Amino acid sequence: NKLRSRKVYQDVLNALAEFGPSTDFEISSHLGRVATSVGKRRGELRDVGLVIDSGIKRKSPSGSWAIVWKLA
Repeated sequence: NKLRSRKVYQDVLNALAEFGPSTDFEISSHLGRVATSVGKRRGELRDVGLVIDSGIKRKSPSGSWAIVWKLA
């Protein structure tokens, strides 16, 4: 649903503005959303230049490294 997607885009941007640079897992935790949904929308925000890789990585809940994203 496009309207739902627009809200998720805005929610991701708002979370990054409020909480600062965050991984997809951290953003999803802040928003109470599934990480895969947040990651997909965050990727689209990256593709249009609104969100960029901070150059930092943090451990994800699974122990793998996750990119920390920030507002462009």
